[in-house]
Parts: sequence; structure tokens; C-alpha cells
Amino acid sequence: MSGKERFGVSKTYVLHEVRYFYLGLAALGQQGGAVAGDCVDDVLRNELNKFNAVRSRRYNLRQREFSFKETPRLILYELRKCGLVVGSGRGSDKQWALTEEGYRLYAMLKNPANRLLLREEFAVLMLNTFPVFRALLIALGNSPYKELVGIPLLAPYEFDHFPAEAYNAAAEAATTQAFGLMRIRFRCGEDMQTALRAILQTVLAKSIAERRAMGTIIKNTVPQFFIRHFFGDLFTSKAYYDLARTRSSFLGLINYFREGRPGAYTEIVYPVARLADEPVDEPGWRCRPLKSGYLLLRAPDWQEFTPTFLAALQRAYSMTPRSIGYVEVADLRDRVCSDLRLPDHIFDDLLQKAVQASQTGDLPIRVYLDSSLGDVMPIAKRAPLELKDKAFNLVRVQTTEGGNN
Repeated sequence: MSGKERFGVSKTYVLHEVRYFYLGLAALGQQGGAVAGDCVDDVLRNELNKFNAVRSRRYNLRQREFSFKETPRLILYELRKCGLVVGSGRGSDKQWALTEEGYRLYAMLKNPANRLLLREEFAVLMLNTFPVFRALLIALGNSPYKELVGIPLLAPYEFDHFPAEAYNAAAEAATTQAFGLMRIRFRCGEDMQTALRAILQTVLAKSIAERRAMGTIIKNTVPQFFIRHFFGDLFTSKAYYDLARTRSSFLGLINYFREGRPGAYTEIVYPVARLADEPVDEPGWRCRPLKSGYLLLRAPDWQEFTPTFLAALQRAYSMTPRSIGYVEVADLRDRVCSDLRLPDHIFDDLLQKAVQASQTGDLPIRVYLDSSLGDVMPIAKRAPLELKDKAFNLVRVQTTEGGNN
């Protein structure tokens, strides 16, 4: 049995954007719960383009329409895998319809107040459907480095200056860079360095005959080596690791941040959810039953958690380099989430509450937001704070006693 079959990673697990699940449910729900097979692609594409249009307006970007050629089918495959839709009939009689569970989640989706609970529902759904997510949490929990895992990422241009015949030197440089990054937080023995160096020398020597760029090979080989070191055969490629990491992060199972410099940095991954054999009643956590065991998700109460959150917010703000008083929301988010072991969306919810409370003078600090977004959609980990119809990527934290942090 292959790694894909064993851990449920297959063509039914290919969507980076979890909110496409929401769009699939909304598209069918708005049509009365069922759509004919020959119409369903257009219905889903229309919902996808509406989603992108709303996001473009919020980010003040030029609106563009995309073809989404394969996306509707991928959405349906995954929703069916999760038991939220069912397909029936053939040919012109083909129909896609919401299941009872699909209807239940669609009803939740219609109420914006359910946005956090909806992520919890999908977190439970993912763990019950795809064993890879449980295995990922277990692997992180077993890490000897305080539940941290590190994946070095090296840009191809770092090695483009090496001529083909200098592949041994390129392998040595890549090994040195990778382990230089890792030593900041992880203990890596000489045997690991020897193993990576040997692998790089072999694949780079082969690349000469195949006329493949050394930089690209190094970019792919180095992270795959560390993924295998930390996760064994859980992921058959870096692409599957990226999929699991992105989806797990969105759902509040894990989180990650990057440290280093452009072109050479380490992705630090850590769990923000826990598995348990028995029900757990613990402040700041919500316990959800799984098919096997229980899942604990972060659910801090604003009133009780305010002092802890504000202290972490001020501490992170003071540590983040700034020249104009404002820092990137994404930088502050990474620091606070790492400090308190929070998912990104919980940080955003708490920061939004802090902004609102500071405006009424109910906090010992004031939180100001601003926006200087460019004309390109930011990647997920650099996402701004979204408030109503606008997105803010800059934040300033100031004490109310007059002292600037």
C-alpha cells in the first residue's frame, strides 16, 4: 500500500483554499440543495468568481475573472469524500445534492456569527475523513524540540552561479546553509549533514546529464529531506506536505512561521490543537468528539484571555522592527501566535476585539490599523486583518498613558 493510499492523500485531497468547501455548500444550498450535473460546473464557477470579486474589492485590487477549469470538480470530489454531497444518476440525469450533514453546515454558513464554529466543524470533518491530519498532529506532538518541526527552504537563485561541473561545491553550500538555519532551534548531528550532502551530490550529478537547473533541484531536495526526517513516510512529496500544512493551519490544527532571510529561511511548524483519548474540560479549549478520541481546539474567552493577549501583543510589537510606528499585521500575528500557541484566525478575532475595545477606552492600550496593500493578492501567511469590507495590513500599538511602545 502506497503512502497516498495509507494516509488518504489522493486526488480527492487537492484544494489549498478551504473556503472553497464553503463555496461548494453555498452554491448547492442556494439552488435548493441540488444542481443538475450539466449545470453544476457553471454554478460553482459563478460562486468562485463572486468570492474572488468580494476579496478583490476588500483588498482594493483590480477584479479579474478566472476560468477555474478543474476547480468545480475538485470541490465536488472533496465534498463527496467528506459526506457533504452525493452524486446520483448518469448522463443528462446526473445530479449533485447536499446530504443531511451538508444541509446542516450550509445552515451554519448562512450566519456570519458562526465563522469560528464552522472552522471547528471542518477540523473535525478533516480528522474523521483524512487520517493524514491526525498523523500530522501526532508527529508534531512527538517532536523532541518542544513540539517544533523545522523545514529549511532555499531559493534556486542562491545556487545559480555554480557551473554544472561544480555540483559538489553546490551540494556543500546547500548543506551548510540548510544546517546553519536549523542550528538556531534544532540539534542536527553530523550524520544528518553527511546524508543530505550525499543525496544532493547524487541528484545534482544526475542533473548534469538531464540538463536540469541545479538551483531548482536543491530547492526541492532540501525540504523533502527534512520532511522525511521529521514525518517519515507521512508525505510522499513536498506538495502533499504543503497541502496538509495549509489546510491544517486554516482549520486551527497547526500553525507555522518563517525565520531567516529572503532566499534562505526555515519554516517552523507547531501544533495549536491537541488529541485526547477522553473528554477534557479545560479553560480556553473546546473539546470536540471524533470517530476515535477527542480533538481539543483553542477557544479562548475574550474577557478571561484579555490580559494574556494584550501582554503578548505589546511584547511582540516591541520586538518587531519598525520605522514609522506601524508594523505588518502578519509579523505581529506570527510572533503572538508562536508565543501563545494560537491559530492565525483566533489571533485575528482577538485583534479585532482589541481594536473595538481600545476605541471605547476599555483597554490600557490603543490599537490603530492602516493599509498599504499593493496590487497583488498576499499569500495566506501574509494575509491582512479583514474587517467588514476592508483589509488592513498595518497595525500600531500604543499605551493610553502616553508612552509609545
